[in-house]
Amino acid sequence: MTIEDEYKLIKSSESFIPDLEKETIITKKVADYCEYARADLDVGLIANLTKLLAITAESRTQLHEAAYQETLNVIVEKILDLIFEEGE
Repeated sequence: MTIEDEYKLIKSSESFIPDLEKETIITKKVADYCEYARADLDVGLIANLTKLLAITAESRTQLHEAAYQETLNVIVEKILDLIFEEGE
């Protein structure tokens, strides 16, 4: 399956349509189980970065291989920084 095929599949499913209200509910329910989760979660930004992480993995061949893992690390670290406050 090509990237274009995946794009068509995603676009044809309502499950993949950005829905900030639904994503906020899910994210906050998950955060309720996490110690040190921020009270002021920026769900839209977290959701976009999480999707960007998936897009990055899907597009690996289009990226510089030497910087690929560091790219993933930077995105993951930013997501974690947005979710969690520093622990005591």
